[in-house]
Amino acid sequence: MAALNAISVCPHKLFWCQPKPRKRFISCCVSTPSVKGSRGSKVPRRRSGRTEGAGKSMEDSVKRKMEQFYEGSDGPPLRILPIGGLGEIGMNCMLVGNFDRYILIDAGVMFPDYDELGVQKIIPDTTFIKKWSHKIEAVIITHGHEDHIGALPWVIPALDSHTPIFASSFTMEVCDYHSMNSLNSFYSMLT
Repeated sequence: MAALNAISVCPHKLFWCQPKPRKRFISCCVSTPSVKGSRGSKVPRRRSGRTEGAGKSMEDSVKRKMEQFYEGSDGPPLRILPIGGLGEIGMNCMLVGNFDRYILIDAGVMFPDYDELGVQKIIPDTTFIKKWSHKIEAVIITHGHEDHIGALPWVIPALDSHTPIFASSFTMEVCDYHSMNSLNSFYSMLT
């Protein structure tokens, strides 16, 4: 049945024909993209033929793949700054933006392993967030799991007071409940 969905009737002929796959281009820039190889483009034209030699390096492979993408001729580069949780489960926190405009995505905790006895939660380093708080324009919470919202009680005070937080209504309810319980348990541990 799945094979029949992929085949369509050709209106000009009496036999079945396979639809042609469309080429898709992905753009990672904010400004209008320029086509590769066109005037003003910074991407070099693709060489015809394959790279010589049997042992092609990973860098050559990546360069060939990157030549297939559009590149913006104007506009600043997109920066992705992981604050915590890169390459591990938990402590998800990331800044995405360019120059002086950033969005903070998630603020989670990581639970310790057996080798970190006595530690209850591991949170991202908020000193960097405090230093860049004037550059952070918004916070986006993807969903209400602990590894995405657990550090909000420590991250929110590090931000400017006017920084908006965006999340779904259910996630916001989970964040409100979680933040109040986390702050109450944190302050009760101090006293």
